[in-house]
Amino acid sequence: MTLFVRSLGIGPDLVLLHGWGFHGGIWDDLLEILLRLGHRVHVVDLPGHGRSNASAASSNIDDWAQAVREVVPSGSAWMGWSLGGMVALAAATLDPTGIRALIMVGASPRFVRGSDWPAALAPELLAEFGRGLKEDWRSTLSRFLALQTRPGTSQIMRRLRTLMLAFPPDPAALTQGLTLLRETDLRPRLSRVTCPTMVLLGARDTLVPVEVSTNLAHLRPDWKICHLAEAGHLPFLTHQAEFLFAMNLESAANLSFCAQSQNLQSF
Repeated sequence: MTLFVRSLGIGPDLVLLHGWGFHGGIWDDLLEILLRLGHRVHVVDLPGHGRSNASAASSNIDDWAQAVREVVPSGSAWMGWSLGGMVALAAATLDPTGIRALIMVGASPRFVRGSDWPAALAPELLAEFGRGLKEDWRSTLSRFLALQTRPGTSQIMRRLRTLMLAFPPDPAALTQGLTLLRETDLRPRLSRVTCPTMVLLGARDTLVPVEVSTNLAHLRPDWKICHLAEAGHLPFLTHQAEFLFAMNLESAANLSFCAQSQNLQSF
């Protein structure tokens, strides 16, 4: 598969990965700030999303991660949102020395609920989305967007819908992405991640509940896990100032969250 990537700026390399149904344009507001801070940013469209070709039907999360690795520099920091966060995490387990730092935004090693993983999506919801994709994928995406935004944020909802449909995703890739979200469980591989890692969650996220913080802190007490008290699933759009403060991105010399407290924090 061939992935589309935009590479901009001068400085330490930072990879940005979007979530299910979107494309790299979701990062445009944040991109301008990162460029001013002195990063060289690589914005990647995941398989079958945006301007990237669809992948083979049999591909898994590692195939997606490997496809991204092939179009970005080794030694980059990776920031992934939602499904993109899971892809970034998979890449960090495949190439522990090839990723400088990992930031997962609204993401988790397992997206669906289980008896030993209660703070997650109900599998029935993803199954419902899967059925909806076969009938009307556009309406299904609109319903998915509604879960990511809070009541009274119709302006953001309209913006997201316009952004998503600027480069409509391949319906087969949407189905495949749902399969990855439903079936992937990276918890057994977390010990392979050796780079400094941050997980940033919205306290009002309905897709990745903030309660997952407790489970993640138990599995990887060395990771920095933060939550934004008023944010939902899109903190880098809806609460940009708080998002940047949580990451403490004061310069591109390093991702300074790496040297901060490892305890759960709220802002």
